[in-house]
Amino acid sequence: MTTINHSARVGVITDQTGALSFMGIANVNVAKMVIDDLNDRGGLLGRPVELFVEDSATDGVRGDAV
Repeated sequence: MTTINHSARVGVITDQTGALSFMGIANVNVAKMVIDDLNDRGGLLGRPVELFVEDSATDGVRGDAV
């Protein structure tokens, strides 16, 4: 029996550019800190956690499309 060890993937869609980017950048920084802490403690259910970030550009239409 082969065991496949995939990472747990977490996605964040937030404003990285545009008028509200100051809030989105802070959100990503917090997510990175939490994920680093989780990984330092052995991951989530023994799996490393991986963060994916998409930029909504402070645009609701673009955010929906991502």
